[in-house]
Amino acid sequence: MAGTVDIQGCTIDARQLTHIQGGVMQASLFTREGDLNMIFQNNLILMPQDVPLANVFSYFRSTDTLNFRHNAYQTGTSTLHFDFHDGAEVRKLNFSEWQAQGQDVHSKNRTTSGFDLEELRPAPSSLLVDGGADIGPMKDYTGRLFKLRNDIGAFEVPPSTFEHWRVENFTEDELADPGRSGVEGSYSNDGQANLLKYALGLAPGDLGRASLQISVVKSLGTQTILEIVYERSRWCSDVVFQLEISTDLDQWVQAEILQEDILDRTKDLEVVRFRIGSSLRDTSFVRLKVIQNGVLP
Repeated sequence: MAGTVDIQGCTIDARQLTHIQGGVMQASLFTREGDLNMIFQNNLILMPQDVPLANVFSYFRSTDTLNFRHNAYQTGTSTLHFDFHDGAEVRKLNFSEWQAQGQDVHSKNRTTSGFDLEELRPAPSSLLVDGGADIGPMKDYTGRLFKLRNDIGAFEVPPSTFEHWRVENFTEDELADPGRSGVEGSYSNDGQANLLKYALGLAPGDLGRASLQISVVKSLGTQTILEIVYERSRWCSDVVFQLEISTDLDQWVQAEILQEDILDRTKDLEVVRFRIGSSLRDTSFVRLKVIQNGVLP
């Protein structure tokens, strides 16, 4: 590489590499061949676990213009940087030594599989989710256009906060109108608040899914075991789901959860089954309450 290089929001998977032929010490993914002006951010680099001669970078110089930040490296036994010239000497650099050069601020490094990936896509618990800089509107690897690209790697997952969901789905004018885009607002006036649409993995204008599927598992005297099944987003990090039960639609109490299972899971949604118990003699009602940031209104 030489000249101006701009690499952002990419996943580079070199884990299938097994060895370096001929002992080429400078073998690397990115080799400098001339003066360099390089932007490198929001990238995920996956190196093989046991190929010590496989480097990520080689021959960079402190005189180059380098803007490295918000990247994630899984290095295994690889050297992050082969023969970096710091102006006084040439030496190999590991991740912490590279950061000491002022590079890769806010970046992450793991030697083993530490980024929780599902087919190169971040899982909900991954450090890559919301771990990058905001690089603005951009398509991800699947071709979907996101207003905000702030996950590390080529895949941008659905919004993991309600505020991020609002930014993705509403115009500037709509964002300024709480009745249109707020937590309790309803974009399509269909009786489902925006917070519920977000929690269920829907867009504001989507038709609401079927409500809770409820069935009686068994009844023992006044003890009734109900099975509740519903579908929700896998990505929400700022809401909790609470099942409540009532006999009169006036007084609601939190249901006693006896069992919780994930029946099915896709990339973005999961089907959840709860079994709840309550002492009920007559008609009963169950509702799903979505609470933002775990705080009751």
